[in-house]
Amino acid sequence: MGFVSEPIEVAVIGAQGRMGRAVVEAVSGAQDLHLADALDVGVELSSLEGRGIQVAVTSLCPQRPKRMSTR
Repeated sequence: MGFVSEPIEVAVIGAQGRMGRAVVEAVSGAQDLHLADALDVGVELSSLEGRGIQVAVTSLCPQRPKRMSTR
């Protein structure tokens, strides 16, 4: 892999959840990534516009799965 001179700007959406916290930790610990923002549920994605964010990672589930029958 090539050398990245400047870190990649990353936003994490759903950062307060279990998986979101893990993604924030991973991004924060990577030398070639910069955590530009950590958003929670309900925040408008338009708030990311014009901020130079190159990657947005989401760990949100659009709909909780229904409980499966045990029959």
